[in-house]
Amino acid sequence: MAQAVFSEPPSDDVLNWIWGMFMEMGPLGDNSLRDLARIDLRKELAAITAPILSLHGTDDAFVPYSGAQAAVELAVNARLVTFEGCGHAPFLQDRDRYLTELQEFLKA
Repeated sequence: MAQAVFSEPPSDDVLNWIWGMFMEMGPLGDNSLRDLARIDLRKELAAITAPILSLHGTDDAFVPYSGAQAAVELAVNARLVTFEGCGHAPFLQDRDRYLTELQEFLKA
């Protein structure tokens, strides 16, 4: 599961760090992740009026890119920033751009 966070294999140190975070979740963390696959939040997402920034990798193995596109279309004030070739963690795979996009969003 830790390897699936990335579109390309990370260093062993990063992989072990991610694996450690999964292990720290405990058994209830697994339930929370499973619930994400079953809970339909489309109505709630459409009701959010605050600005939303979605930073999403095109090669995300957990949340398909099409899902990120659909979520942005449901929200009234959302913007999708695409990270080509990145997996579930663009903040690790393209850190500089991720931080730039986040800072610009927070300035607005």
